[in-house]
Amino acid sequence: MDFFEYDTWKFAGQDSYGGATHDTGGTWTKDKGFQYTVQNDHFVIRVPRGTDFTKPHKYGCLWVPATPTTKGYAHYYFDGQPTTDKVTWSFYDGKNPPPPPMTKDSPWAFGIFDCQHLALVLGTGQNQPMTVYSVDVWQASTKDNVER
Repeated sequence: MDFFEYDTWKFAGQDSYGGATHDTGGTWTKDKGFQYTVQNDHFVIRVPRGTDFTKPHKYGCLWVPATPTTKGYAHYYFDGQPTTDKVTWSFYDGKNPPPPPMTKDSPWAFGIFDCQHLALVLGTGQNQPMTVYSVDVWQASTKDNVER
């Protein structure tokens, strides 16, 4: 999950950024890499006109795992407000790999997230400074924590 990518301004305008959800998987081969990569198709997040990205802002993403009876989702936030970027998926039990080919229209696309742990990475390009004031991460329970 990419919570913030400032790479949309060339085609979507300066009052936007990207919040992309990717699922890459399938069989990996040396000559072709992974079998598929799926990305949500509504990753452009619109912000209020004239937003100054040199000023501090809050970027967020609420991840709610699917259950056998309810869909899971990832909903992106900007300055505490929900955006139009919300991705949903059906429950995936993780026991068997999903059948290829997977597409963004597969109901269980992105359900693999519910079987994994996320690693938070903060990065930027060369000669592209970034200031981070704080990072907050929370969860509903410690049930599936990774033990050290």
